[in-house]
Amino acid sequence: MLCCALCALSLPRDLRALPEGLNLAKLQGLPALKVGDVLLRYGLSVDSYVIAKLSESRFSHVGMVAAVSPDVQVIHATTDDDPRHQDQVILSPLSEFVYKAKRFAIKRYDLPEQAQDEIAKFLYSKLGEPFVLDGRKESLYCATLLRQALAPFVNVSPLVFHHLNVPGSAGWYLFPEDFWQDQRSQLLYQAELKDP
Repeated sequence: MLCCALCALSLPRDLRALPEGLNLAKLQGLPALKVGDVLLRYGLSVDSYVIAKLSESRFSHVGMVAAVSPDVQVIHATTDDDPRHQDQVILSPLSEFVYKAKRFAIKRYDLPEQAQDEIAKFLYSKLGEPFVLDGRKESLYCATLLRQALAPFVNVSPLVFHHLNVPGSAGWYLFPEDFWQDQRSQLLYQAELKDP
């Protein structure tokens, strides 16, 4: 599907997949995270470039903190973060989520305390469900997974679906950009890999 979108965009000549992304151990000033925190990233692949370009965003992927102890764990719907679990909702250590990022940010909604347990249960219940990006509003991919997790606690109507009329990929899509732009959440952190 993204192949069709690629045809519609003019890619920069020097676009290439970088061998590695941000190193969690080298990120300075990283705040203590909570379950329900939104993690945004702009990845290292051509797919990331295409998604960011189509959505006019600084980010191409979004996940959510599902556990903070003993280590921070992120649940997200992805196509290829884990070669053993492709095209599904997966659990990743924060270090792996960040390692696939050229740009990274953390945002936090003001959630009631009991929301953390319910969000974690919801996210874990989605593990292994298929990643589906087909232009339908009810499809399951990174942004819709988070929208569903937040819906009981946050008015999600400002997180709007956008219609794309791209050959082979036309339909309604929710983008990571909507989480980035949502003024109801607080920006806690951002980092970017500097080009060599």
